[in-house]
Amino acid sequence: MSGRQFWSLVRETFLSWQGDKVSKMAAALAYYSIFSLAPLLIIVVAVAGAIYGRAAAAGEIVGHIQNLVGSDVAGVIQGLIENASRPKSGAIASIIGIATALIGATGLFSELKDDLNIIWKADSKRTAVGSVLHSRFLSFLMVLGIGLLLLLSIVANTFLSAVAAFLKGLVPGLRLLLFLTNVLLPFMLISILFGFSYKFLPDTRVAWNDVWPGAAIASLLFTVGKLVLGFYLGSSKIVSAYGAASSLVVLLFWAYFSAQVFLFGAEFTCVYASRSGGDKPSNTE
Repeated sequence: MSGRQFWSLVRETFLSWQGDKVSKMAAALAYYSIFSLAPLLIIVVAVAGAIYGRAAAAGEIVGHIQNLVGSDVAGVIQGLIENASRPKSGAIASIIGIATALIGATGLFSELKDDLNIIWKADSKRTAVGSVLHSRFLSFLMVLGIGLLLLLSIVANTFLSAVAAFLKGLVPGLRLLLFLTNVLLPFMLISILFGFSYKFLPDTRVAWNDVWPGAAIASLLFTVGKLVLGFYLGSSKIVSAYGAASSLVVLLFWAYFSAQVFLFGAEFTCVYASRSGGDKPSNTE
């Protein structure tokens, strides 16, 4: 693909992004994510913690969030995990708690699915009940997938720490290599998460070779954007003006930014698929 073709693709993506009113969709997603955050974190921690330990999984999440948005918001997230993880008294309360967590955690992905269907102009051919069940099932699989990615991240970070300790002082430029690895690993994990979302959530068939360019673009924007926004929020006094609500404002800001990036990647994937010579998207039966 030539540079001119790429910029033409980006231009068409922006036009589609404006036409689909993605900014409004991202705002709704950001608002929705706040209410889905606690149950989503609990299930993700449970999946990864089943193998590596709940404390290690929760610590990994809090550590990533602290690197992104600072210690104040990370403290809020840690409080959410601890409060939601407290055992419920009685079997009925436990069952209700689990059901509520599942509904809350999968609700965010159901909303993502609806937004992707708008972008792809896709209509489900299933019945109303079948569509809801299918949407919730896919959303649950996505939640499990996030838990597995978190587990992979924990294992990779542990392995890298062990290698760094072993090679300390033996390999020149080890710090630079570890820095690049710490940048590339999240980029790859986010690309995988975005790619699977673009592939399986919308009610349309999307070829894998059409999925990965959009996932890579979105992951790159997220990786670069988090550095820029992290620096801006860290040096700006705008957020501190909200006082006690500043942590919630930062969390909403990051949720909105993440939703914008995710949906832009979806728009790019849709435009790329319509232009590519590979499989064209088609509604599922």
